[in-house]
Amino acid sequence: MLKKSFIAFLLTTVVVYGMCVLIYKIQPYNLIVYSKNILRDILFHDLKNSPWQNAKKYIKKAPTIEDLPNIPSHEKGYSFYIAGHTYGNPGVKSNGLYEPFTEKFHMINNYHSMKFGFLLGDVVRKASNDAWRLVKKDLDSLDSRIKHVIVPGNHDVGKGVNNFKRDIFLQQFGKTFFSFEHEKDLFIILDANIDEWNISGEQLQFLKQSLSNKKDAINNIFIFSHQLIWQDASKPEFEKIKPNSLEGRSSNLNFWNEVFPLFSDFTNDVYFFAGDIGAFPNGNELFYAKFSNVKFLATGMGGGMRDNFLIVSVIKGKVELFFVPIN
Repeated sequence: MLKKSFIAFLLTTVVVYGMCVLIYKIQPYNLIVYSKNILRDILFHDLKNSPWQNAKKYIKKAPTIEDLPNIPSHEKGYSFYIAGHTYGNPGVKSNGLYEPFTEKFHMINNYHSMKFGFLLGDVVRKASNDAWRLVKKDLDSLDSRIKHVIVPGNHDVGKGVNNFKRDIFLQQFGKTFFSFEHEKDLFIILDANIDEWNISGEQLQFLKQSLSNKKDAINNIFIFSHQLIWQDASKPEFEKIKPNSLEGRSSNLNFWNEVFPLFSDFTNDVYFFAGDIGAFPNGNELFYAKFSNVKFLATGMGGGMRDNFLIVSVIKGKVELFFVPIN
C-alpha cells in the first residue's frame, strides 16, 4: 500500500511540475521548446530553402583532392581545414573523433599546402583525460606539418569558468582564447563558454588588443568559435540557421553591439567560423552569410546526412572556400 501511495505521489509531482513548466515557462521550458523545434525540423525541413542549400551557392564542393586548387609553393599560399562537432552522433558513445571524418584524413594529408586544422568545439562528448587521449590518438594520424587548434565547445569546457571540464581542457591545451598571425593573416580563437555566448571582460579586451593597429598590417582576419555567437533571428541573413544546442546561451548577447563594431572600420576580408551545427539531419549542416565586409560560416557533422568540413585556401592573399562532404 505504501509503495502504491509513493508511486502515485511521484506521478502527481511529475504531472504538476510538467504543467508548471508549460504554464509558467520555468526550466527546462526553453530546452523542451528547442528540442521540439529540432525534431520538427528533422521531420519536416524544407531542404530546398535550407541554410545547407544556400551555402552551396557560395562554398565550392570538393569531394576529392582534385577539386582543390593546386598550390605548388608555400610562397603562393597555404590552406587549413575547419571541422565542427567532431565527436559526431549525439546518440552514440564517442571513442575519439567521428569516424566518417577520420576516413577523410588521407585527403587532408595529401593536400600539401595544408598548414593548420581547427576543430570548432564539441570535440569530445564527455570531457575526460581519456576522451582527449583518444582524440589526440586520432589526430596523430595526420601529418606532423599540420598544427591543430582546438576551439572549446560546451562539451569540452562546460559552462562558466569554474568546472572540471575546463580544468581538464586547460591541462591538455592551455589557453582557451588567443591569436596568432601567419602569412600576414590574423587568426583569433574565442571561448564563448565563459560568459553565456558573450565575448566580454578580459576576452573582449583581448579581442580589441588583437585588432589594434592591424588594419593596414594584415590581409585577412579569421575568427573561430564553437557557438554561433552571431546568430540573430531578427536579421534576415541569420533567421533560418539553427544551432545544435542553445545550452548556456544568454537572452541578451553582445555580439552585434560590442563585437561586430570592432570590425566596422576594417576594409580587410573578415571571416567568422562556428561549429555547433550538423548533429541533426535538418538542413543546417552548412551555413554561409555575408553582412557588410564580414562573412559568417558554420560547418558540422554527426547527423549522418550532409556531414561536412571546410577547407580554406589562401592564394596570394585571396581566400577560396570549399566544403568536403564526408557521407
